[in-house]
Amino acid sequence: WATGLASGVHARTDLIDFMRSDAFLMRGRIAFCFVTLLTAPFAYALVRRWGRRPAEALLAATIIALSWEGYYHALWLSPNGPMTAFAALTILLAMRGKLDDAAVAAALAASCKYPMALLLVPVLLAALLRQKPIAVGLRAALTPLLPFVLVFSLITPGMLLQPLRFMADVARNAPTTRPSLGGSTVAPRRDTPPLLAR
Repeated sequence: WATGLASGVHARTDLIDFMRSDAFLMRGRIAFCFVTLLTAPFAYALVRRWGRRPAEALLAATIIALSWEGYYHALWLSPNGPMTAFAALTILLAMRGKLDDAAVAAALAASCKYPMALLLVPVLLAALLRQKPIAVGLRAALTPLLPFVLVFSLITPGMLLQPLRFMADVARNAPTTRPSLGGSTVAPRRDTPPLLAR
């Protein structure tokens, strides 16, 4: 996407060269690691918000903080670590009633991996359920959509600038998620073990 916006051949090749440079990759790794590290305090606050004891919250945060896999992925600029941090933040903010902020966090998670846009569902449900009567609440429930769409659009500008290519890329990459989680899709695959197909 970024290469298509750069004007002129030299600008494009300079941008591509910069994105492949060690300096760019190191900055990216630092940013990904930093955001991934935020998962532990978000988990602590989330467990405390559920009303659990500080020791339980500390255990949850410690398990996440000591997880080698999350930080390993962050070192390779994989979206999994930041996605996890933003997902935890989304739920935490929704539980605190900060639904517009939760929608922003959901947009950040969705910009890491598109299926995380499903995090918007509990945010919208929380907005709907906290309004009385429900008829008034329906309009209020949709207000978190605006910050979600704005932030997601800013982070994923290809969605607006090249919508057909964006949808084609999403459709092309969708099959790569099917083999994960034991083949858990809408319908079981033929090679899914019987236990997971139920």
